[in-house]
Amino acid sequence: VTTTGDRAGPVRPRRQRRIMSQLLSPDSPCRETQRETMLPEAEESAAAEPASSSAEEPPYSLRNELRFFFSQGVPLCLSAILEWGAPPLITMFFAGSTPDSAHLQSALGYGRVYFNVSMLMVMLGLSAYLW
Repeated sequence: VTTTGDRAGPVRPRRQRRIMSQLLSPDSPCRETQRETMLPEAEESAAAEPASSSAEEPPYSLRNELRFFFSQGVPLCLSAILEWGAPPLITMFFAGSTPDSAHLQSALGYGRVYFNVSMLMVMLGLSAYLW
């Protein structure tokens, strides 16, 4: 998954992550209070300078990519699954192992829909007026 940037050549995903983290950091010079406009000749000279190797980003290798994946990607994936998908699936799994489980599963499904429509949507709609 490489895209072509302003310069000739592909932009690597790790470089994209580093650039986005620099732009989104609180002490970033790109914030509105400290924003500076770059003149076209300054952009050309900045593009002509070779990229310095950053001490925080290790060089590309399979070992470094796997370490990054297991230290960042897996915890983020687990948190997303636990936040949105695992509790309803586990509830249905436990409900499916009971006798007469079809009625229990349908009651759980209807209860979830009833809560989402009658309570959650109303609370989210009212919160739009507060923020």
